[in-house]
Amino acid sequence: MNISLLNLQVDVEGDVDVCGNLMMSRDVSVGFQHMRCNIQLTVAEDTAATSVDKLCKVAEHCCVVQQTLLNAPPLTTNYKINSPDTTTNAS
Repeated sequence: MNISLLNLQVDVEGDVDVCGNLMMSRDVSVGFQHMRCNIQLTVAEDTAATSVDKLCKVAEHCCVVQQTLLNAPPLTTNYKINSPDTTTNAS
């Protein structure tokens, strides 16, 4: 894309109501209710606005975290429960 990127800063913010996490309210889901990704970038003065727009679109499309959050894959949770060893060694 031949864009001279002089500075890049990414800040991610989220809103969470911990009443769900603490099981204080069944009406509140566990996890974030809203997330924001704020990106500041500085490009060289001679960079075309269309190039910057294309860069932003490509970055969103290729962001693994953003795409996973937007299109959640199936999730499997597996538990392996181990019991403490009840045998003792006589000395």
